[in-house]
Amino acid sequence: PGTPVVGTWIARNIETPDGDAIADGGMAMVATISDAGTIAFNITGDQLGYCDPGPDCTITGTWTHTDNTVTIDSGTGNATVNYSIDGDIMTWTGTIGGVATEIVFNRLL
Repeated sequence: PGTPVVGTWIARNIETPDGDAIADGGMAMVATISDAGTIAFNITGDQLGYCDPGPDCTITGTWTHTDNTVTIDSGTGNATVNYSIDGDIMTWTGTIGGVATEIVFNRLL
């Protein structure tokens, strides 16, 4: 991979000011980030309004990377998040859909 964010990641926490959409709401999300600059989020049980209509969807788009940020363009707007990676755990922090969000992912092997 050209960057450490490339891979398949499963969200284990999606924290917003309203709580954890995974632990509290049963939502699931898998992010597939390709070296070619494409990204796909497979979402089930959407609790945050990402799917329209919901509750399940796949959101696709493109991504770019600079230093410790990832910018995602899904065609309906951009989201820029800061990220950190520690082994097989990646954490995103930023504003997604106008909401302060922290997502913790585990890399799928």
